[in-house]
Amino acid sequence: MSYRIVLLIALLVSEAAIADSIRCGRSLVTSGDSVAKLLKVCGKPAMKYRSRDKDKRSGRTRSVQQWVYERGRKATMVVSLLDGKVLRIQRD
Repeated sequence: MSYRIVLLIALLVSEAAIADSIRCGRSLVTSGDSVAKLLKVCGKPAMKYRSRDKDKRSGRTRSVQQWVYERGRKATMVVSLLDGKVLRIQRD
């Protein structure tokens, strides 16, 4: 019984990691990767814009760049960038 619980927890943790990534071709971009890697792997975005985001630690508002990747039949991906790094990846 405990083996099944451990397996379930491992699957849930790995699923959370996959939810914050984008696959372009055979490569994967995840949170924390550089903008250079994102451009190399996924190319130029279809659209770019800026939005305001509140830092959870300091409570300060910061300007975050949003890059939109059109995925064809798949969901559109919005990649949030801060200080030259991938902050988060969202599926629309």
